[in-house]
Amino acid sequence: MRLPVRPLVLVLSLTACLVAGCGPAADDAKPGTTAPSAASAPVPSVPTLVAHDPPSWFDARGKLALPEAATKGRTNLVGQVRGGGTEPPVLLHDAQAFVASPTGVQVVDLATGRIVGEETAQGEALRSDAEGYTLPPVLAGTEMLVPFLTTTPASGTYAAGGAVELVAVGTTAPYKAAWRTTIKLPEWALRSTKATVASAKATVAVVGAQDGTAVVTVVAGDDSVSYGIDTASHTLRWTHSGLKTVAVGTGMATGLLDGEPLTPFPVGVDLATGTEKWRGEKTYAAIMEKAGPGTVQVDDEMSSSFR
Repeated sequence: MRLPVRPLVLVLSLTACLVAGCGPAADDAKPGTTAPSAASAPVPSVPTLVAHDPPSWFDARGKLALPEAATKGRTNLVGQVRGGGTEPPVLLHDAQAFVASPTGVQVVDLATGRIVGEETAQGEALRSDAEGYTLPPVLAGTEMLVPFLTTTPASGTYAAGGAVELVAVGTTAPYKAAWRTTIKLPEWALRSTKATVASAKATVAVVGAQDGTAVVTVVAGDDSVSYGIDTASHTLRWTHSGLKTVAVGTGMATGLLDGEPLTPFPVGVDLATGTEKWRGEKTYAAIMEKAGPGTVQVDDEMSSSFR
């Protein structure tokens, strides 16, 4: 199920409407008039934006450049998309843009273009080349959820490994972390950093959040795992190895579960417990995508059929 998203427009810059007043220059003042003193001079007003849902009109005259993190690893010098994901790692909410990167998130005021808030991951990034594969944050009530792939250092008899650090950032000033939690990843996540093929390296996404549970999925080639995290207690509710979650809604997390090689099963698991609620037919080379509220589509690459 696709969660409600405010239909704002995002390209490689953001559209904003600014109103500015202009007056005559000091040299052009009428003879005999006295220039206003510094104390009485009007103070320029700070531009503000009002969010409209749905939008009433669009205007590209007030473009604002996004921070570098929005396009790094995605475009070349002339703006053409190359490699990585084509979806910018940006969540638009009210009059702010939340821009994610592999190591942090920046909050941009859409009226002025100023960065008004910033949070960073506490752990060291698992991948140094993940910029083009960072996905947008997800809105969960009054918080914005953003995941980071980090490393856990070796300690005693424990080897170094990988982890997911989930951070919840407030959607109002001062835009700081309300809470964060860390989940240890399987060994394949750390091994994936040595892969020579980009698709075999680990990526992470918050798929969605509903009824007090956020679902995070990590994928690296043929390996995957999904987690259900309690957004009130900030603790791990469930782990589902082999599940690549695609959609969250109607009390379920829906995705593809590993079966025979290249033949996964479409499944739905309970959002609160992770217990399997239904399973579809195994599908060779299946690709699952969101198709609307409470609906997903499964594409069989061999026959290009949709269900």
